[in-house]
Amino acid sequence: MKFEARRIRGAGRVGSCLGALLALLALPAAPLRADEQRGWRELRAAAAALRSGDAAAALAAAQAARLERPDDPVAAQMLADALAASGRYAEALAEYERGGVAEHARRTSFQRGTTRSSLAEALLSEAGVPAAPEALPEGPQPGMLQAITRAMPELEDARSEFLWVLDQPGDAASARAARESVAALNRRADALARIEEELRRRQEEEPESEDEDGEDGDEGEQGEDGDGEPQEGDAGDPGDNGEPPEEPQDPAEPEDEADDEQDEDQDGEDEQSPPPPAEQPQAPANEATLSPEEIRRLLDRLEQLEDAAQDRAKRREAARRRAPEKDW
Repeated sequence: MKFEARRIRGAGRVGSCLGALLALLALPAAPLRADEQRGWRELRAAAAALRSGDAAAALAAAQAARLERPDDPVAAQMLADALAASGRYAEALAEYERGGVAEHARRTSFQRGTTRSSLAEALLSEAGVPAAPEALPEGPQPGMLQAITRAMPELEDARSEFLWVLDQPGDAASARAARESVAALNRRADALARIEEELRRRQEEEPESEDEDGEDGDEGEQGEDGDGEPQEGDAGDPGDNGEPPEEPQDPAEPEDEADDEQDEDQDGEDEQSPPPPAEQPQAPANEATLSPEEIRRLLDRLEQLEDAAQDRAKRREAARRRAPEKDW
């Protein structure tokens, strides 16, 4: 559905609006200065260009008339019409404000309404906002949402201008045009409200989709890490970093001192539990990566631990066989 109030019947109402303006362009009976005559001629040329649809020629003539008649509200109105026909809506609104004197108030308000609606539609068209939510493209559309946010106030202001025209006395044709424009603006505002609601719903759902995609990606990376080689800091390959493995500490040395003290304190006891087997150092998980020198040192250390365990067992056996001392 195309927006019925696009340029709010501006093209169809240019003639009637210009007719009211041209009524003011009849040359007065009093003689005019040369500059005033040039200004009147430029105004009439601008009006003729607007009627024929030549916006560029109308703008050039209206600007020339504005220079000749800077304080004339009719020249301001004509320049505003030419600017609006050229798509320069913000400048047109400023000129309508300058030319909005009391005798032109009804026409000025109607033209401001058409210009504001055209400005809003230009913003929406630039962002590609469709006429209905069903025509929206897939996915979130932040540009469309921003355009709607900017266009809605302009449409509301245009509606207010037309409502003001309806409250003023005037001809039936202008009143009918203003009434139809208000109805069209209401339909457009309702459609934009539905589009905005849909876009905001998509925008709220988008972060959840991104979180789910991120979790899937993390799981895939973890799976690749688990299938590949161990990561830095993993245990199991003491020679991977190019450094020799640390020699295992002898767990038997502190135990020897404790056992000797315990043997002295318990010489009189008949039996003692056999000593636990010496804890053997675990071999590296990946001996293929050890150098011959490292393997030799580990074997020597293992042999020392076995000798120390045997000596400790002999001392404990001698302590058990030692005859108890008599105190008589």
